[in-house]
Amino acid sequence: MRGQHVLDNVRRRSAQLLDQLGELKSRYPFIGDVRGKGLLLGIEIVEPDSKKRSTEIAKYVQKYCVSNGLILELGGRDNAVVRMLPPLNVSGQTVDDALSIIADAFESIAVELAINSAVFHPSDYVI
Repeated sequence: MRGQHVLDNVRRRSAQLLDQLGELKSRYPFIGDVRGKGLLLGIEIVEPDSKKRSTEIAKYVQKYCVSNGLILELGGRDNAVVRMLPPLNVSGQTVDDALSIIADAFESIAVELAINSAVFHPSDYVI
């Protein structure tokens, strides 16, 4: 493993993910927190106004991402944390591709929230 520089890759990919997810957090009010260690990262999803954990929006993110080829897990309290656990040897390009899918999911939610200022019900939308 040392010869493959796995730990260096984990550090670089972790910084890449945290930087980009931090930028997304500053843009979207339904991202309550981005946290993790190494490549085990979580994105806490909340209601934009109340800041209460939102299982429904998290499920929407997961469904959107899975339907676009990115497998994400839900966990944490109320299953409102979107969890990422890529392989230790993940490439920078693969991380960029994953971030692009996640960003698209967040933008889709933002559009729905803007169109429908009532409570967001992801189950009302078929992906």
